[in-house]
Amino acid sequence: MEFPNPQVIDDDHDPRCCGTGTCIINAEGECWCGQRWDGEKMSVPPLFQSPQPEAEK
Repeated sequence: MEFPNPQVIDDDHDPRCCGTGTCIINAEGECWCGQRWDGEKMSVPPLFQSPQPEAEK
């Protein structure tokens, strides 16, 4: 799916827009409000990610 230029978002045509009319979404799917496109919907990313455990040798 191709998305419009992130500088000009038309809320009626971009499925990532939340409907407020204020969405500015970059190429990575991040909106200025902090939400992120997960491939299906806009959602708030987790604040912290758990550290990945080292692989046992």
